[in-house]
Amino acid sequence: MGKRTDDASLTVRGHHLLCLFGFRGLGYSPQFVENMTRVAEAFFSTAAVKVRVVAGRDDICRACPHMKDGECAKPPDAFSRARGLAERDLAVMGQLGIAADTLHTNASLRGLVCRKIAPGDLPGMCTGCEWLEAGYCAEGLAARGRRGTEAQQ
Repeated sequence: MGKRTDDASLTVRGHHLLCLFGFRGLGYSPQFVENMTRVAEAFFSTAAVKVRVVAGRDDICRACPHMKDGECAKPPDAFSRARGLAERDLAVMGQLGIAADTLHTNASLRGLVCRKIAPGDLPGMCTGCEWLEAGYCAEGLAARGRRGTEAQQ
């Protein structure tokens, strides 16, 4: 899991808050998908789950096959990719009005995402994401936003 400094149940990087909305059981490896499924189930649970939001490695990254010695090693340019991911994290947190390394409940984060991020915001926030073109995150945000009540729990 991600680094624990308190009683957070999950550590999730800023841009992964959006990825969770679009998760469809696909990913980089079976282990990654299994781990992402566990994180998504906790994030969308009706039970109160404490979530630490970070700009860097998190509980989702830990099962990524591209992680080497705690750093992203995904080719072709892992260093630029890692820097871009951190910038994406900060952009999402800025849009949500939250700071890095802060603790929230899963329900409050779901509500913030649904209220403050529209599907049309994703191209600007997620530039370069290989999953953006699939449209899963936009569809997930739109569907949860329409249901409303789940996001407002």
